[in-house]
Formats: sequence, C-alpha cells, structure tokens
Amino acid sequence: ATDYSGNHDLRYLAPKFPGQAWAKNNNPAWITWNGNFDNPKPGTTAYNLIQAGVNFEKGTPRPGNEWGNYVSFPTIEDGIKAQRIMMQVTYGNNTVWQMLQKWVWTSEGPRYAAQVAWNAGIDLNRKVSDLSEEELSQLQNAKIAKESPGLAKLLASPEFNPPTTEINPAAGSIKDAFTKAGINLTTTS
Repeated sequence: ATDYSGNHDLRYLAPKFPGQAWAKNNNPAWITWNGNFDNPKPGTTAYNLIQAGVNFEKGTPRPGNEWGNYVSFPTIEDGIKAQRIMMQVTYGNNTVWQMLQKWVWTSEGPRYAAQVAWNAGIDLNRKVSDLSEEELSQLQNAKIAKESPGLAKLLASPEFNPPTTEINPAAGSIKDAFTKAGINLTTTS
C-alpha cells in the first residue's frame, strides 16, 4: 500500500513561487474547487477524499482567465494523496488518455496527455484501474513534474529539507515521506 505519512506544510514557500498552486495550497495537481466540494455526494471527488480521510478547504482563487478556486490541503502529502485518489477512484474506469485530457480540459489537453504519458512510459490506451502501483507512481511523478515543476526541482535538490509540521519526528524528512508514497522526482526533468 502507498504510504502518505509525514506532514509538511509548504505554503510558506508561496512568495518564492508566485502563481504556483502547489505552493499556495499544498496542491501539486492543481485540483479545482467546484460545487461538489461545497456539498459532497457519493461518487464525487470531494466525497472520495473525505472517505479517505483527506482534509481540505477552499484555496486561493485560480488565475483571472479561469473560474473558481483551488482546493487547499493542510500538507503537501495530503495534496499528493488527493491526486492519487482522483487518479484511482475518480478516473479509474478511464483510459490514461481520457483521464489526462479531463485533467486539463482546455485545448492543451491532448498535448498534455501525450507528454505526461510519454514521460511516465505509460501507454495512453491502458485503463487507469489496470495500472500497477509502480505505474501509478510513474504517472503521478510525471504529472507532478509537468504541473508543478518548481516542486519537482525543490525535491530534487539535496539542500531542500523543510521542517515537519507534525509532532511526529518519525515522519522523517519530506523526501522520506515522498519516497514512502512512491514519489521520486529526483529522476524527472
């Protein structure tokens, strides 16, 4: 099973990464707040996150040319767990191609889907629910590297080691927490 232990609130980095949802909201997948988050019903992403014990709140506004707000998570690990839940539960019955195009619902969707799948080494025609844990991690790595390149670069830096916000020193460093969750961005570019 994937391990998301560790609690690192990276929102203090937001001034260094203006315009980056991951830094302002601990949201490396740039998940958008919609009406389902106001009134979670079975089958919605918000409901699935609640069932998985992921805390969230309405985050910062999306850029002016987009609608709504981002979802904000207390820790980056919660944001990564939310991304994985969306991949497996919300989009599990879709092909990788369908999921990735839905993730970026603009005209950029096809190019985004092709690039992320290529970087992950995953066939676009595979069903998301048929991917192994390792393949899901590869896909998630590629998505984070594409959507949150600043975060990917920080995690690849040997000097980066933010403080934990949890009173549990056993959680270890953020890099330890990401490794336990199957996220290894040191190999992505």
